Amino acid sequence: MGKVRTDPRSEERIRQMEIAPVSIDDLSSDFYSLSALVFAFMAIMFKIRIYSWLTCLLSFASLANQRYSSMDSKSVVATLSLIVLTFISTHVSVKGQPVMAPMLPWLQRG
Repeated sequence: MGKVRTDPRSEERIRQMEIAPVSIDDLSSDFYSLSALVFAFMAIMFKIRIYSWLTCLLSFASLANQRYSSMDSKSVVATLSLIVLTFISTHVSVKGQPVMAPMLPWLQRG
């Protein structure tokens, strides 16, 4: 066996953690974008049209509540492409198949 070592930490260097105060302006307002993302995934998976409308509504609410300094073109393009993707997946069906065909295999034809 090896040698038994003593604890190398020194007691005088231990300090209590100081919690910095956070103002309301510094908090993230991404609740809208997070919920829009959840509804977008539900719209794509379950093909329910109301989820795509909720994605659209919550995405625009997220864009409206962003600060101008934190808004960039990537976030706007990502939001718009997410909205378009959900509307295409819920409102456009493959020729001859119901909209729910990818989720429910017994609805697939041929």
